[in-house]
Order: sequence, then C-alpha cells, then structure tokens
Amino acid sequence: NKGMNKGAKDNNGIDRPPWYTKEWPKDCQYNAPGCTLDELDTSAHATPIHKDMMRNASRWQEAFVPGATAMRLSFNSLTDEDVAEVCQALRDNTDVTELDLSHNQIKDAGVQALAAAL
Repeated sequence: NKGMNKGAKDNNGIDRPPWYTKEWPKDCQYNAPGCTLDELDTSAHATPIHKDMMRNASRWQEAFVPGATAMRLSFNSLTDEDVAEVCQALRDNTDVTELDLSHNQIKDAGVQALAAAL
C-alpha cells in the first residue's frame, strides 16, 4: 500500500545492514534502521502555584489517604508530573479498586508511566 508508512523515506540515507531484507524483518516502520523516534509528549504545571493549588485540593488529599479504595481525580488539571505521585500511591496502597483520571492534561509520557505502574 502506497499510503502506509513503511519506515523512513529512503531509510534517511542510511545503508541497511546486510541482515536486513524486505522479507525480514518485514520492512516495517518500527524496525527500519533509518527510522527515528521522537520524545514522548509530556505535560507539567505552568507554575508552582498551580501545582500547589491542585495538590492542596480536597479531592487530591482524599485520594491519597491510606486505605482509600478509590482515586477519583477527574477534571483536576493533573499533569504528567502528578502521575508519578499517583503511581507511587498505587504501589503503596493495594486497596485501590477504582481510578478515574479522565479529563486531565496527562500526555503520552504520563500514560506510559501509569501503564508501567499497573
């Protein structure tokens, strides 16, 4: 298919190694030697004041009480910065059975960290 991404155009001018063929490893976009990966999108609080306001809010405090069974943090302006705290809380509190992080500012890096923690 012409419309499919089959790796870097002309392999970014890099010669393919001798073991690389069209049949193996299938000339796919993820293992083409000339392909490069960009950094994951990430988010952070605009100011320390914003971060403090969010973390001093009652819902943030309730979510981190030892023994809490739910972390309901939707619409809370969470960023990737906050996901690290959430991940640590999930490791420390095995009672959590409900996690709601919807409608926040969590980007790819935060999602990856959360997936790794779960």
